[in-house]
Amino acid sequence: MAGTLTLINSTVHSNSALAGYGDYESYAHGGGVAVWDGSALVQNSTITGNQTSGNGNISQGVGRGGGLSFELNDGTLKNTIVAQNSDDFDNDINDETNNGITYEGQNFIGFNDG
Repeated sequence: MAGTLTLINSTVHSNSALAGYGDYESYAHGGGVAVWDGSALVQNSTITGNQTSGNGNISQGVGRGGGLSFELNDGTLKNTIVAQNSDDFDNDINDETNNGITYEGQNFIGFNDG
């Protein structure tokens, strides 16, 4: 069932997600926040110091989106900080949305190469 995540005036800090073992599709998503279906709004919030990780072998699980992982229809970041998160690929944000992430207002994104 699809839903909506609304995160306003919040801090998400020092969380982690660890990938499983033995299955290539066993990814850890969103050390801070992971949204799999529906839509999401993150506004006036800070997502920092989170991590995802695998076991060091890409065939046995990896971490994606240390701070934030969106695998959904629509995601919006508004006046939000996403920085200093870590994972195996994307660092701060893993964007696997259907329509891309919409950035509104003044956002600070530390690093995203995914």
